[in-house]
Amino acid sequence: MASSDRSDETRVPLIWHDPILRNGYIGAWILGVVFGALSVLGLIRYPHWIWAAPLATAIVAITVNLRMRRIESRGPAILLGVATLVCVVGAGLLAGLAIRIAH
Repeated sequence: MASSDRSDETRVPLIWHDPILRNGYIGAWILGVVFGALSVLGLIRYPHWIWAAPLATAIVAITVNLRMRRIESRGPAILLGVATLVCVVGAGLLAGLAIRIAH
């Protein structure tokens, strides 16, 4: 079988080849879970509607980050990486804001 006859089933996601992407994926996943858990704990401890913003942002960050597992080229990986970074930073900033407002 020639290399040009490769089917889509043999294509390997980029995350398996790039250790920087893999480490970023794991770190963003952990931060998304931490900020989501912080939001849930804050909602239980200090009930206020403001906790919905960091919780929703953390869920979006985890969802975008999970999509990165299937990416096979660098262009979409960069876009999803930037989107994940923005969502994780936003979740952290909104969690800090929620702590100040609800406390």
